[in-house]
Amino acid sequence: MALWTGLGPAATVAQLVGADVSGLISMIMQAALTARRNRKECEQLARRVLMIAQLLPHVHDPEAAQQLAGLGDTLRDAHELVVSSQGRSAAYQFVMAARQAERFREVQSKMDFYLILFPVISHIGITRRLERIYNVLVQDESTRAEPSELLQSSQLQESTEIVQVVVPHGAHEFTLAEILVATKNFSIDAQIAAGSFGNVYRGRLHDGREVAVKRMQDIHSTDLQEEFRTELNILSGLRHKHIVRLLGSCVTESKDDRLQATTPDKKKKGLLTRWRKEPEEKLERLIVYEFMQNGTLFDHLHCARGSYKPSPLTLSWRMRTDVLLGVSRAIEHLHCHANPPIIHRDTKSANILLDKRASPSLSSPRYRSEKRF
Repeated sequence: MALWTGLGPAATVAQLVGADVSGLISMIMQAALTARRNRKECEQLARRVLMIAQLLPHVHDPEAAQQLAGLGDTLRDAHELVVSSQGRSAAYQFVMAARQAERFREVQSKMDFYLILFPVISHIGITRRLERIYNVLVQDESTRAEPSELLQSSQLQESTEIVQVVVPHGAHEFTLAEILVATKNFSIDAQIAAGSFGNVYRGRLHDGREVAVKRMQDIHSTDLQEEFRTELNILSGLRHKHIVRLLGSCVTESKDDRLQATTPDKKKKGLLTRWRKEPEEKLERLIVYEFMQNGTLFDHLHCARGSYKPSPLTLSWRMRTDVLLGVSRAIEHLHCHANPPIIHRDTKSANILLDKRASPSLSSPRYRSEKRF
């Protein structure tokens, strides 16, 4: 069978994982070939082992490989389990069938966990390589200057120090009146984007700060309500230089909801005055972010900002590397430093925003907590 061929040289990471990985993988594959019982389960186990064998040679970073410290024990358990499916009697197999099935599930679950880790380890390696490239570019004095205000302001802000930047936070609860004034009553001229969640408006607060306001379109949608709560819960605990910053939110309720939350005396008074037909305040779910003046990376890559002139971002390798490194740090922060770790699930050029200095921020989250990491 072709399944059992193609075992790569995994011995290069043996010291990192702390086991004779190559030997264990080879023994598991051979034992699976001769299994007399549980052949289907052994084949599924061998498939996972083969995937691990193909991925291990790409792990070169000792620090990243620390995440695989328990892989050797898992492989030993897998080998013991496959060997036990070879020469046992039918009576033994019948008695131990339930226990064997449970052990197969446990070992397969452990292997699935390590397979999930490989993309994270790969990302860490890519980030390290980008940092090395960045340092080379920063030290290269021959980098030509671009005659663009965007590029010049970006170069003024560059620093040779590579650090994990987390900024202080504090979300604000805005009133609907503040949002209406900031967006000019959700003027069409203020609308800058539209999506399945709703529209996004550009606004200016009373203190002069420019903001982006996301307005939920279907206030009664259960899915959008859950997405709204999830986004607020996660973003309120995330503060990073390259993750779009949550400034606050605005939630309005119906009069019936407010009435239920009042004291009995106030509730009676409210019931007595309902005949006055007071105007109903519209239900709103609004999220307020910092505004990013230079649009999305997609706009710059595809000249989608009303100009046929190439963006300075596409002409400078240094700026390209800055953007890649910034987004990589944002993803690394979500995967490795958030508690619990977060998966973004929608990383693309249209969801990478650029400020006036061309510094990138990851936006439009479709976050999911990953507590297994």
